[in-house]
Order: sequence, then C-alpha cells, then structure tokens
Amino acid sequence: MNRYQMLKKTLMECDKTDQYSTPDIMHLSTKQLASLLVESREANKSLEHELMNSREKIEELQGDIKVLRRQLSDRSCENQHTMDPRISGNDRQTYVTQLEELTFQVLNVFQCLYILFK
Repeated sequence: MNRYQMLKKTLMECDKTDQYSTPDIMHLSTKQLASLLVESREANKSLEHELMNSREKIEELQGDIKVLRRQLSDRSCENQHTMDPRISGNDRQTYVTQLEELTFQVLNVFQCLYILFK
C-alpha cells in the first residue's frame, strides 16, 4: 500500500500540462508501473468489497431498527389500553390492597385444606 500512496502523492503533484514535477515516477520501469497499477486495482476491489459489506450491514441494521421501533410502538399501544385513565391512583391502591388481602385469604384456605387432607 506504500507504493500506491507514493504513486498517488506523485500524481497529485503533477502540473497543469500533465508532466510530473517530481522525477520519482519517471524512473520506474513499465513493469513497475504495471505492478503499481495491479496493486491499485486490487486495493480498489478490496475497498469496493468492504463498501458493499458496509452497505449490507447498514441495510440490515436499518431493518432491525424498524422492527424494534414497531415493537416499541405496539407495546406502548398495549400499555395505553391496559391503563384505564378513568381509574384514579387512590382506586388503584384500593384494588391492590383488596387483591393482596384476597391472596392472603386464599393461601390460608389452601393451608387449612392441606392440614385437613394430610
């Protein structure tokens, strides 16, 4: 990759008449230039492959985000339906207290039945 970067730097320093201002690239043989070209093409293919993989990952993640947002929206709708706005906080507390008392009574009945049928 160093040779590719050197070539890129050299090409960036060229003047307006397309003649290179530095002799770095001029001393390279045709074989060396061809080798640099092959390396740069391979690097380009690798970067294109990396770009495609990144785009696929982005698409997958965007799909996941849509699904998660839909699930969150569905849950919030369910929560809105389960919460009856007509019931005040005091009434809810009363219902919870009654439920706890009834649960305690049911447990007592089960214990009594267990003792009787033991």
